[in-house]
Amino acid sequence: MAYMVIYPRGDRKTLSYVYVEEYERADWDLASLQEFDTGSECREYMIKLADRYGLRRPGDTAYLD
Repeated sequence: MAYMVIYPRGDRKTLSYVYVEEYERADWDLASLQEFDTGSECREYMIKLADRYGLRRPGDTAYLD
């Protein structure tokens, strides 16, 4: 149905985005109710949210070395 920003695995310190079917909405831990037609639009919005709220996003690592 649409791409949406989520908290992956319920981790409220990290954002990601996925393609969400209408019947799956309740299964995802949504970080935003915004819907996007393309993954690239959604990714840009996810990056803005992550930067605004100091959250991690895909590609960020928690490794110390």
